[in-house]
Amino acid sequence: MSWQRIRSEFEVLVDLPEPARTTRLRELEATDAWLAEQVKGLLSRDAERPDFLDRSAAPPAPGARSDPASAGLRLGRFELVRPLGSGGMGAVWEARQREPERRVAIKLVARGVRSAAERWRFEHEVQVLAVLNHPAIATFYEAGSDTLDGDEVAWFAMELVDGAVDVLTWARERGLSRLERIELFVRLCDAVAYGHQRGVLHRDLKPSNVLVGRDGTLKLIDFGIARALEGAEAPAPTLTRTGEMIGTLQYMAPEQLLGRSAAIGTPSDVYALGVLLYHLLCGRAPFDFDGVPFARIPDLVLEQEPRRPSQVIAHLPADLDCIVLQALAKDPARRYPTVGELTADLARWRGHEPVRARPPSRTYRLRKFLRRHRVAAAIVGAVLAGLGTGGFGLVRGLQRARLGEQSARKGEQLAREVMGVTVGLFDGIDDTAASRDVKVHELLDAPLAELGDPSVEFAVRELRGRIYKRLHRFEDARRELERAAEIQQAAEEPTLALAMGDDEQKWREHRLRFQALRGYVLAACGEIERGEQMLRGAVAEAAHDVSDETRMAVQADLCGLLLEVGANAELLDGANTLRELADRLGNEEQQIRGDALAAEAASALGRYDDELVFAERAWQHAIASHGADSAATCWPLQLYVQALQQSGQLDRAEGMYPRLLEVTRKTYGPTHESTLLVLNNRADLLMQRGRGAEAIETMREVVRVYDVRGGAPTDVYLRRIHNLGMALNQSTRFAEAEPYLRRAVELAKTLVDARDPAGPQMRFNLGACLAWQKRWSEAEPMLLAEYENLQQMLPAGHPVLGKARRTIADAYRVNGFPEQAAAWRAQ
Repeated sequence: MSWQRIRSEFEVLVDLPEPARTTRLRELEATDAWLAEQVKGLLSRDAERPDFLDRSAAPPAPGARSDPASAGLRLGRFELVRPLGSGGMGAVWEARQREPERRVAIKLVARGVRSAAERWRFEHEVQVLAVLNHPAIATFYEAGSDTLDGDEVAWFAMELVDGAVDVLTWARERGLSRLERIELFVRLCDAVAYGHQRGVLHRDLKPSNVLVGRDGTLKLIDFGIARALEGAEAPAPTLTRTGEMIGTLQYMAPEQLLGRSAAIGTPSDVYALGVLLYHLLCGRAPFDFDGVPFARIPDLVLEQEPRRPSQVIAHLPADLDCIVLQALAKDPARRYPTVGELTADLARWRGHEPVRARPPSRTYRLRKFLRRHRVAAAIVGAVLAGLGTGGFGLVRGLQRARLGEQSARKGEQLAREVMGVTVGLFDGIDDTAASRDVKVHELLDAPLAELGDPSVEFAVRELRGRIYKRLHRFEDARRELERAAEIQQAAEEPTLALAMGDDEQKWREHRLRFQALRGYVLAACGEIERGEQMLRGAVAEAAHDVSDETRMAVQADLCGLLLEVGANAELLDGANTLRELADRLGNEEQQIRGDALAAEAASALGRYDDELVFAERAWQHAIASHGADSAATCWPLQLYVQALQQSGQLDRAEGMYPRLLEVTRKTYGPTHESTLLVLNNRADLLMQRGRGAEAIETMREVVRVYDVRGGAPTDVYLRRIHNLGMALNQSTRFAEAEPYLRRAVELAKTLVDARDPAGPQMRFNLGACLAWQKRWSEAEPMLLAEYENLQQMLPAGHPVLGKARRTIADAYRVNGFPEQAAAWRAQ
């Protein structure tokens, strides 16, 4: 049994909430009781001593000397000359060696002064350097230890880089061209790839660890936190405790920032190289940390996308843009899988050949953006909200007598004409049954008559755009708002403002609300960069000399965008700002929305205690404002029950589900996506509680609704079918599971991108189901083929690969092949 596998399971489980950990351990016991026992032992020790696997540097003991070294001191065959610096776990000196005569760099750590963790990392670096021999990696010479004044000092000697500066300083001071910078970068990549080939991840790639000597020689140093790749002939891996963040935050991959040690692999070093390449090309890092509190830095890296390099440096080729951004992808599966793939693409660019890196597809970006679909609960409420919080202000236009008689008359005339157009939408309704079934969107879709007056058309188009936005018909909203924008640009702004009954200040605020609305809709239609730029511009302008009502309106649109693109750290701050503005104005709708959005953000960030506070406040406020059974209470109630479930309060969550289902069905109907989502979450809770039979029946109900409802299959439909199959499989109801797993595999052929590991995972799961039924001739080729596909798609050390190996071993054992089972289990 490999320690790698025990460690991998431990690091997955150690930070899970107790209910999820219990469920996972139960699954593990069913497939590998010995492994489960080993992991339980580690978890028990971790509970007693949470630092027992910690590898972070500890401060010197009180009163201890921080550095026992001094010039002239002899360590083995070396004499210290002068200090060169100190790092997280050791001092570095220039030293002189007599035989052979040469200058070297010596790194040392005093055992009586430094922590055990530092000593362990020091010894680990010696082991790593001893197996690496590459012209761009500092050469290891010798290691030893000496006793000084009662302190044992461990040290090792390595190649000295004469006149060394970090790689960024070298490029800047020498004024290197773009091509020269890339050539320098490729030399670094060769060194990192060499380490990977020998099973060593660096994990701390940053400028200070990439030195360039006076003669232009590049050397990669500091392997103190390097880790061995699984299965490689390399020194034992570090046991970095989950949640610990070693290294420099700017250069750490998202999976490192999240503390997911089992997910750290070759793509993690690729990400750090991407940051270095960005810095070399642009003269700045991808993210700006100036003025950002330390605690917020990980959120910033995880949630924000870096600016495209071509937006920082003019005339940068588009292909270089794509190469850098693919290396910086937050999802490891979307980065270059190896350093060699990265340098190969750079070679293609230099050779004027097509590169393989491509910007994210529109489908991928839309999927990220439109991952939720909440239709307004009541159309009347949507229309009123559109007029009240962001519209052109018909009522206000009638009330502003202070603007002067001419302006007031213009406002009254506009109000009458727009109201006439709006009422005209309903002229075709009569008392027949057909009319009673008419939908508001059908009225909106009616052709718009020639309006003549640009101000009337502008106002009507804006109103229709707002209603379409509320209905999540973003393309229709975009059509209306883009036409309104054309009218706005063609008209003289003072004339249009006067026609709408606005003075200059009121028109400016109206324009900012319209700009924010248009930016949100553009982003929803896939033009994320253009829409976000437009929306953020409105928010920035609204920060000065506008009313709180306008500031709140544009802030609400910004929060909506942040929610959809998953910028959760910024959303948490933005939602609190929205809530503060709503409090000042007494706007109950936005007070509830601010808390609900804050709950969404806190949930995504794993801050479940905060999520519970925000969600409960939103729910209680909604009840006080609208009543317990109101449609306006549905979303906050969903969030509150979800927060109870995620914080481990399963009894309370389960007790709330009957009420939640009643309100959701009443609000949306029994077949709406929101209702099905609630049912799915309830099934998840039942599975956590070990009530698989009840969970399966709930999941069957969800799938039946999708089947009856019909329509084009979706990603959500696919996941529901697959999850039902897996729940049946986990309950050993293999014959029942197989048809659902086969349906999922068939649907995945058209719904899952060929590069998405979800496809091979689903086929692998079908193979496992066949194996448990002892249909080995069908199961074996499927399991082995899909495992190979997953290996190509996922980084080394990914938990899915470890779980797949264990499944294959169990499948061989169940089908009577103990030798093959033992071989797979030993990997």
